[in-house]
Amino acid sequence: MNKKVTSKEELLIKAKELVKEGGLKNLDMRKIASKSNIALGSTYNYFESKSDLINQTIESIFKEVMSKSYSSFTSDSFIDAIYNLYISIKELSTKYPSFIKDHTIYASKDGYEIMNKYLTHIKLNLLNVLKKDSKVDETAFNNVLTKEGYVTFIFNNLNQALTQDNYNIDLLIEVIKKTIYKKGN
Repeated sequence: MNKKVTSKEELLIKAKELVKEGGLKNLDMRKIASKSNIALGSTYNYFESKSDLINQTIESIFKEVMSKSYSSFTSDSFIDAIYNLYISIKELSTKYPSFIKDHTIYASKDGYEIMNKYLTHIKLNLLNVLKKDSKVDETAFNNVLTKEGYVTFIFNNLNQALTQDNYNIDLLIEVIKKTIYKKGN
């Protein structure tokens, strides 16, 4: 084995390559060491365990999602934000084919905390877009149907849609139009 010095970032790049090739189930310390041309023991300088490797890889992929979907949150249109977020995540699911379906299976408790941090961030950004969308009918919301609850409902449906191979986002967009937008918009 090559004893060259590497970095955690380089190892995460290799880990994401393994995820591309075979999903999160394809990740383990031996494969990372082999792919990086380093000794197996060296991987433990960067990751405490396989679980840590998986969690940090999940976080790295979620960072990509956030980076790619950031432009979704600069919109003044909730519908555009949802559509653009869907497209961004769909593109990443093409890059990492089984990630959307598998990340909850392989994550540890720490991995769930990482995921929740990013998912909460996405929902807060969507809520901000919803609040500034001037075409939204404010009377659509009340004590039961709050903006926060609506964003969670739509986001959960978006996540579910992303696990289906041939989902058409137009259905969710139409539901949004019919439930919260002023007539004629």
